[in-house]
Amino acid sequence: MVHHAEDRFYELLADGTSVALLVYEKNLQQVGITHAVVREDRRGHGLGTTLIASALDDLVAAGTRVANYCDSVARFLDKFPDYRRRVRGESEPLTAGRRAGMTGAGDATDHT
Repeated sequence: MVHHAEDRFYELLADGTSVALLVYEKNLQQVGITHAVVREDRRGHGLGTTLIASALDDLVAAGTRVANYCDSVARFLDKFPDYRRRVRGESEPLTAGRRAGMTGAGDATDHT
């Protein structure tokens, strides 16, 4: 996994090829995960789980406060409840009001 901090996303590589992305927005108080995507031809092999777990571990280890606005991450949190304590606001929609002050990628459909 590669963290592209300047561009606000994590990328999972397999054999040097990008297979999954986790994108977030950021402000002074927190990181808000907006979406996670796994390449269609690579789905069903646990890559989304690997990416989400690794990104959450990395963000928490850095002392970052994390909020979730991504359906794929919400499903991950349902399957792995130990991660819930690391994330606040899971499954809440990212609305224009909540987005105020955030910078980063726009909305996209989740496909993990």
